Amino acid sequence: MTGKLVEAERSRYFSGLVGSSQTAAYRTYQKIAIEGDTYSYLAQERLHWSHSKPVNAMINGTVKYAVEKTKLYVLDPNGKEHELEILKVTPRV
Repeated sequence: MTGKLVEAERSRYFSGLVGSSQTAAYRTYQKIAIEGDTYSYLAQERLHWSHSKPVNAMINGTVKYAVEKTKLYVLDPNGKEHELEILKVTPRV
């Protein structure tokens, strides 16, 4: 399916201290909103590593996506597939 990427936001959360040196650990997420033909989806992807790349698409640009249960798979313009967790599904009117 194809849809329009209407929002993308990256956030970083403190998750605690690790190791004997008490190094700060953070979790980074990217939230995106996609409008499809019949539904709008709000989903998030956890970026596990500092070199992990978020969905690289333009706002109001077209993206290819697929829905499978609670997962949203997005194919960005560079051909990289991203697996996101669906947070909210809203029917379009």
